[in-house]
Amino acid sequence: NSRRDTNFRKKKNRPKAVKQGVNIWPLPEWSSRPTIVDSIPRNIKHALFIDEYGETSFKHIDYCLRNSIIPDNEKRYFGLCGSIFHMDDHQSILEKVKDLKESHWPPEGKHLLAMKNSEIPCRVCLHSAEIKSQKGAFSKNVVCHHTLSADIGNIISSATFKLVACVVDKYKYAKQYGSKETRKPPYSVAAEFMLERFVYDVKGDSKAIVVLESRGKKEDGEVLNHLKEIINHGNYYLGKNSFSKIAGVYFNPKRTCDNQKSYVGLEISDLCCSTLIRAAINETNMRENRAYLSLRSKIRGYPSKIVGRGIKLIP
Repeated sequence: NSRRDTNFRKKKNRPKAVKQGVNIWPLPEWSSRPTIVDSIPRNIKHALFIDEYGETSFKHIDYCLRNSIIPDNEKRYFGLCGSIFHMDDHQSILEKVKDLKESHWPPEGKHLLAMKNSEIPCRVCLHSAEIKSQKGAFSKNVVCHHTLSADIGNIISSATFKLVACVVDKYKYAKQYGSKETRKPPYSVAAEFMLERFVYDVKGDSKAIVVLESRGKKEDGEVLNHLKEIINHGNYYLGKNSFSKIAGVYFNPKRTCDNQKSYVGLEISDLCCSTLIRAAINETNMRENRAYLSLRSKIRGYPSKIVGRGIKLIP
């Protein structure tokens, strides 16, 4: 992770600044196809990083509806969790995560087991499923799980950012909206909520970007087309002027193409995702959960109104 953002270009390769004293270079063109953003210029002041939970398919849900079966929760819910950063605060957490990785996987925060079948050490990516299962670079033979978890918790609790999450109950959604032809994809439904909440927090004339974890060319293309329509025309709740603050929508993998750097904003969203999704499904049941309590103050709308403003269950 670099000093300004993940995989920032070397200074000699940067285009000259348009304004004196401000590093400004064009963002990659994003509207024609799903695109990766590696470098975020300094005139972009806010970023929303989005991670997903569950599967978007209705195959199991439709089977349950045909046979009057209640689906299990693992296949019933799909959700998105996002972390909203001002870029100055993002820079701060970049440096802390870089130091953490270099401490646990010295000297550069890389390890041969960070990626399966890799022949060279790759950047360790903080992925909650791998941390929990203690596999690969998170094996007990490689790192102290207790110390690592404590260090990650300290970084997240001390960082300045907001959390937002939206969950689609696919079972109720399918019952309410009927056939496949009349349903919007759950990813698009949840992403629309995320964009609404994000632009509320981008003040004045500030510009912002959205970075989603890539899933595949076809899937990313469908989401991009839906979000582009919202940004260009607005939606039922907000006009296009509100969404004009978004200067780009990008789809990044977990690591850069050379596997030597990771995208910290996406890592933070991943680490918070499971807890936030469970809270969106039933916030009351999570009020004694230690992981949720450690994140609650970061949820958009805290302390007055978390449900609806920061976390939402659809329908």
